[in-house]
Amino acid sequence: MDPTTILRYQKENQQQGEGKVVFTGSSLMEQFPVEDWTNGMILNRGWSGATSDAFLSAIDTLIFDLMPKQIVLNIGSNDFNQVDYQLDHLLANYQQILNQIKQKLPESQVTFLAFYPVCESKMHDLAQTQPWLTDILPYRTNAKIAKANVAIKSLMKSYDYQTIDVNFLLSDEKGHLKREWTSDGIHLYEKAYRILWEELKKTFHP
Repeated sequence: MDPTTILRYQKENQQQGEGKVVFTGSSLMEQFPVEDWTNGMILNRGWSGATSDAFLSAIDTLIFDLMPKQIVLNIGSNDFNQVDYQLDHLLANYQQILNQIKQKLPESQVTFLAFYPVCESKMHDLAQTQPWLTDILPYRTNAKIAKANVAIKSLMKSYDYQTIDVNFLLSDEKGHLKREWTSDGIHLYEKAYRILWEELKKTFHP
């Protein structure tokens, strides 16, 4: 995680008004060009490398300083990379995030953008030349991702918040991320984000 990203966001937040839509999470959100595509009417506050623990440590910068009317969350996929990952810990962090939003922004709409699947075969293919993939291969699996999506969706519902799952647009017949959508098996090409945005913009209006 690059702390300069948070410093940059803190400066940018001072120039933003309240009541916008904020997309926030880790690199899978940071690389979503939604801010460019909406001329800054939707703000991107993704933080590459962030886990759910790190997100909580910077939640004021990533959410509350902006007082948004809508929040789209996709945080926690980096948690899967950790040897000691526990779904209960991820859910507890989501509960903390949602409790704070409910308390500080009770009128805001909140959406969990379901974790995307990975292309495990492409991760395997590239692992020899990209050692960081070797480190996470045993841990970042589609089975783990699917289980977390179900659990977080249930948690969101208990807060009267929604979940949007666009994985049907990204997945092959086995439920894996299509190879043509990803550079490394995890991160998406812009063409994949464009397809996602066509679906998402039906719901999010700046």
